[in-house]
Amino acid sequence: MISFLHTAQSNADLFSDEMARAGLAPASHHVKPDLLKEVSKGDGIGPDLHRAIVQSLEVALEDGSLLLCTCSSLGGVADELAAKGLPILRTDALLAKAFLSHAAACDPAAKCAVIVVAPGTVHLTARLFEAMQQQMGASGLQIDVIVLDKVWDLFLAGDHEGYLSGLASSLDVLTGGNQYYSHFALAQASMASAVQRCLSPAAKAVWTVPAATCDYLLALQSR
Repeated sequence: MISFLHTAQSNADLFSDEMARAGLAPASHHVKPDLLKEVSKGDGIGPDLHRAIVQSLEVALEDGSLLLCTCSSLGGVADELAAKGLPILRTDALLAKAFLSHAAACDPAAKCAVIVVAPGTVHLTARLFEAMQQQMGASGLQIDVIVLDKVWDLFLAGDHEGYLSGLASSLDVLTGGNQYYSHFALAQASMASAVQRCLSPAAKAVWTVPAATCDYLLALQSR
């Protein structure tokens, strides 16, 4: 069984729905909103928080043969455990690989916009996509990380409706008049639900974490 660690119940629901639409078997979902609350304070991941994240990842892994971490803010700790041989993957890394592979196949010099909403994930996301770009040997790609941070406080406050509506409007503005970027990706899982609310055709065509994750799991299932 596949196991997930989320930091918001809305993300657990999002991935469950996406997997059901893809015809994938149900997964085990663990939700730890306290971790997001702590990491969002902006104090970095100290020893106590690091231990709590490690424990949450290890407990979630007990329910499956593969653990997928859907919170970008926890990605660094997930990478540490994966480097020790534990079967843990970051869903934003699955997006990065699929998105950049597609962009490079379309145009080796494609201009890619990677969009985030949590200010604390900007540098984490930039490092992730840069590392994937180097790993792929796709040096010709231009990758810009763009932050739409005005809606993040709504998400943290639990105003999911306001978060998605505000994000959809921002995505429409960003993509609707775009004549520069050829490819767009939403680097945080929670952003995916805003796409169906967008009016811009370009916004509706952006890459999302849940979709890329399901594509990966379908490919894994077919091996």
